[in-house]
Amino acid sequence: MKREPFTIRFPKLTGKQGLKINARTDASQFTLEDGDKATGPPFCNGCSYASDDYFDGKLVLGNFSNYFTGTRVTGYSNEQGELYVSGVSSDHNDSSLQEAPDGLFLACWIDRNGDSVHQVGEFEFIRLNFVK
Repeated sequence: MKREPFTIRFPKLTGKQGLKINARTDASQFTLEDGDKATGPPFCNGCSYASDDYFDGKLVLGNFSNYFTGTRVTGYSNEQGELYVSGVSSDHNDSSLQEAPDGLFLACWIDRNGDSVHQVGEFEFIRLNFVK
């Protein structure tokens, strides 16, 4: 894909639900399976990075998750929300997608029933390969 800002669309969040995204430069988090409990990083309670009231467009890379809820999410339709991503951040160094690593790996999770267990239909893996 081109090194340009992009959107991530996901099922609409309801109630106190939030979208957690673990962003890395490798596929190490792509090992989640149906039935795994969220007891450790990156998806456990307290293992999330939440930006201010509004998302600044930068996904933070690391062993924790970016947390999106409320005003950090934009409504796309009655069934979907969306995030506008314009760059990444690592160790407090922001970079645009032009300067981002060649590949990003996103593990996304919405705990629909609040049981802290990864279940089919609640998580998705996304691999982004940027054109050089």
